[in-house]
Amino acid sequence: MVYLPFAPDSGDEDDIVLLSEGRRLLWVALGAGVLLLLTFGSRSSAAMALGVAGWAASTWGGMAGISKVARAMRSTVLLKYPAMMMALVPLIGLIPVGAFLFLSRNFQAESEPLEVSDRVLQARQRAQARAARNDDGSGAPDDGGTAAARQRLARVLPKIKHANLFDVPDGRVLQAQIDDGRVALAPQPDELPLLRASGGVFGVAYVIDEGQHYAFATPAEVRQAGLSVDELHRIAVRHFTESLRDGTFQPRLIGDDRSPYRGLVMGGDFEATLVLIDRLWDEKLARYTPHGAVVAIPSRDICAFCDAGSAEGVAHLRQLLHRMRDEDRQEIGGGLLQRVNGRWVPLAG
Repeated sequence: MVYLPFAPDSGDEDDIVLLSEGRRLLWVALGAGVLLLLTFGSRSSAAMALGVAGWAASTWGGMAGISKVARAMRSTVLLKYPAMMMALVPLIGLIPVGAFLFLSRNFQAESEPLEVSDRVLQARQRAQARAARNDDGSGAPDDGGTAAARQRLARVLPKIKHANLFDVPDGRVLQAQIDDGRVALAPQPDELPLLRASGGVFGVAYVIDEGQHYAFATPAEVRQAGLSVDELHRIAVRHFTESLRDGTFQPRLIGDDRSPYRGLVMGGDFEATLVLIDRLWDEKLARYTPHGAVVAIPSRDICAFCDAGSAEGVAHLRQLLHRMRDEDRQEIGGGLLQRVNGRWVPLAG
């Protein structure tokens, strides 16, 4: 498939949002299709009802998801509409759903990744070595509990949760809250996700890659590992940076010189966290932002930016934030941020 350069529609929706929404719908369609497959051929009324529900959800999610992703990728109608028609066919519809999930994951407007290294395995080996020597370089013997905790936290990654913590001192531990109505089952503070103020703007949580899911790091785990919160932050940012270099994460730049703004796509979990990688903004992306970068990160899977000197780009980013708020899809609070002297600050006005 040919990936066409990103250029904004004259419509109301932006390609970055379309790509994110479309992929979510495609995952819904894929899950519903698996449900249909599991109930296929059964004659029980319950299984038949589940099968019908699975087919309906698979059809709806597949057609809507393909439509949105195809618009974002500027796919030809000769690919888009036949794929949407195939999505109507039970089970066969999983083929275009899977294909568009794969194509959208690798969607890019430029041919090279932002971070490339030929040392694919070295970052993981370094993380294992740091865990083995307790990450302090001493190599001193340690009890099993501390060593296990450090090995677990060697896989930690930072995750942006807030972008409006102005004037909060860097390194301050913030109070995480869980409001799910189950007061009697409220976890103790040591069991809540650890949240740290970073850069005078961000609230950063820390997640551990468990293979099939991410688990939040807690104060109790960090204390057991004998680490300070600042040390945990450094380990997480270093691990994230190394994961960019070794290809574990592969951010792709979408947008071209005709676009009022550009975006970074990377699988849907850590796009917003890219604002923590200074070198990315001060070196790799500097050629696109000669007057400094302005960035919008309304949710974990959206990182859109433009040059601070582009009034049109800033206006489009403001519209993106307003729409996300209106649709109650803004996970990360805060407005536009501007890169000034190596730091992120609120954009004036």
